[in-house]
Amino acid sequence: MPLISSVTYGLRPKQPDSPDSTTAESSLGQALLTCPLNARSLLFEAKHQCAERGELVKLIMGGTRRVTSWVIENRILPVLRDRDARIFNFAASSQKTGRLSAWLVPLPEGDAFGCDTSGRWSALAKYEAMSAIQYIGFRYAPENRWTSGFEAALEVPGQAPRLLEPLEVASIWEEVTGAKPLGFVNGVLDEMEALGFKLVCRIFNAHGRLGL
Repeated sequence: MPLISSVTYGLRPKQPDSPDSTTAESSLGQALLTCPLNARSLLFEAKHQCAERGELVKLIMGGTRRVTSWVIENRILPVLRDRDARIFNFAASSQKTGRLSAWLVPLPEGDAFGCDTSGRWSALAKYEAMSAIQYIGFRYAPENRWTSGFEAALEVPGQAPRLLEPLEVASIWEEVTGAKPLGFVNGVLDEMEALGFKLVCRIFNAHGRLGL
């Protein structure tokens, strides 16, 4: 049975939202017309608007620890979906770890928003975003095939998720950011020769920034 389905796929259930969520999202959507479409600028603008509305104080007083994650998930992502952003969902499953899910949302300047397996959203700098997507390729896409128990899908608003092959992931990432990620084309063995055995071993011994 596929790890990702039209029922299970998609962003995590949103945390409790405020009554003014629609207005806040609309305001941020308007800000996109003048705000550079990069993670740092969008996060700054969203936090600024949340602060002006008193939302940040309410979140902190209410015990919300992951304020930045909340702002990204509840204020920025709805706007990006309306702008047809490409949202990747990666799912890995094994007997040892169970099912793990993570998300990446690449942006035109090469940076991204990412959600790790603990459910924490964060803004990734350009090099962090590239490291995250290349880890996926090196670790899970040898010879343009996903390893057993791993799947990737593209979230399409209003439609069922579209499962992706490794080269499709790399192609969409390059289309959005203009940068081509390594690890998806030649397979692991060829990349080992190109980058050096020690580097690839170090990559494999880590869980990547997304926790996969």
